[in-house]
Amino acid sequence: MRDEFDNEQFASFELYIWGADELIDEVYAAELSHKKVDVDLPIRYDRNIGSLIDYSATNQGDVDTQHLSGFICTARGQDVATIVNRYRNARNAIFEPNIRHFLGKNSRVNAEILDTCTNPATSRHFWFLNNGITIVCDDFERILNSNPPRIRIKNFQIVNGCQTAETLAAAARSYKKPLCADTEVLLRIYKAPNVDLTQRITTTTNSQNIVKAGVLKANDRSQRDLQDQFLRYGLYYERKPHQYDREKEKKTIDKSQIIPNSLIAQCYVAIVLQRPVIARRKNIAFWEDEWYDRIFAPSPVEPYILAWLICRQTASWLGALEPAKRQSSVQRKVAASATFHIGTIAAALWRNEEAFKADPKRMEQDVRELLANAEALNPFIERAYERLCELIERDERYKNDVDAALKKTSLEEDIRNLLRAFEAQRKVNHPATG
Repeated sequence: MRDEFDNEQFASFELYIWGADELIDEVYAAELSHKKVDVDLPIRYDRNIGSLIDYSATNQGDVDTQHLSGFICTARGQDVATIVNRYRNARNAIFEPNIRHFLGKNSRVNAEILDTCTNPATSRHFWFLNNGITIVCDDFERILNSNPPRIRIKNFQIVNGCQTAETLAAAARSYKKPLCADTEVLLRIYKAPNVDLTQRITTTTNSQNIVKAGVLKANDRSQRDLQDQFLRYGLYYERKPHQYDREKEKKTIDKSQIIPNSLIAQCYVAIVLQRPVIARRKNIAFWEDEWYDRIFAPSPVEPYILAWLICRQTASWLGALEPAKRQSSVQRKVAASATFHIGTIAAALWRNEEAFKADPKRMEQDVRELLANAEALNPFIERAYERLCELIERDERYKNDVDAALKKTSLEEDIRNLLRAFEAQRKVNHPATG
């Protein structure tokens, strides 16, 4: 074909074989070319301090890489907001490659972003508290001698940080909670030579390992204190995932001695706070201020260990439950899914709720006794299992859908009523302790 058509009337031409994927990429690139947004963005620049990072790839053997460069700088939140608001009608161009659209001001993370950038007490810390914004473009030009210094960006596209940019824009439009003038944000700007590389940057900057909520609190004083206090009982409080992997490999610690902080939070909520439905959800809210302060307020370590021992032994007892005691569908589902509910009841049968506010020496004795012989709890766990099954069996709201019942706060309230009845009966039987 080249020999047939190359009659020296054309300067030069190349032949490529395209399939569906190549055609789709070409259409996508053509669509974006009609939406391109070029911006002049003021940036913070001081030649006397290291306020900029400029990087250019040097691999001359790779056509893509030799045209790739990056620029890291700081911009005022107000200037970023101005660009987003100016091109609101073309917002698909600005955010087209971003994997998530704006989730709204009321999402948990965006509400925190909004609160930080609109609060004069915290706005100056925004640069340190926020992950920043990642931008890809066809080209950029640094204009540092202008007033103010700025960067001219051709085909400006935000690929990571849509939530930050949109929240800043929303704050700038607001009269009730306006954006503070001293809010600054970190920018990473990449000149990417082709669509494929843009997509790779989008994917990699949005796919870092997820940090679980509990890990964000790992270095709190309360977490470090619990780690130290658990050691008194030969137990290892794991405030960070894989914290004790090396010790497990060396077999200097048995894995049964290691308890993750997320499990301790669940057990404490179920047993001490008597909220088994909440505990069962593995709620991320445990690590937010309201719940976190309730669970991890300064207190002796023993209630945490007792709660864990009760839940662990309850799970063990249920796992060994003989078939004769799980014949009905209610019994089978309770045995499979109600560890925290049964543990809540068993704890009240074993000791009343004051057990977790008792004299530290008494609680220490309880911990050591259960560590030595957790099976002492079995009679209380068996009674708790029977009482919960009875409670569900006699209520049509619960009996017809046990899985749904175990998620209902109404069942939780019925359990607390049952516990109050236990306590009233205890005072009748033992008036001297009332």
